[in-house]
Amino acid sequence: RRDNTLNENGHVRFQYNTLEDTYVTVKVYDFAMGLVTTVCENKFCTGPGDYDEVWIGKNDYGDEVANGVYFYSVQIDGDGTYWGKVLVVN
Repeated sequence: RRDNTLNENGHVRFQYNTLEDTYVTVKVYDFAMGLVTTVCENKFCTGPGDYDEVWIGKNDYGDEVANGVYFYSVQIDGDGTYWGKVLVVN
């Protein structure tokens, strides 16, 4: 929801953990699996540890995304890719 604000922007946190030092990539996709944005790419994380990445509901062009269902992936090198979905509602 856009009323869940951080620095005046709606946001969602993608949370994950690592068991060892690794690199993490988090991406958001629309319902047709088109890439909306890359939240982080090859971010180094020390493990074990808990982490989160913030998405403010905008695409790579800085435009707010439309209401709807979006999918996200959290790729953790050496561990796998994890998928989830998030609902954007104004």
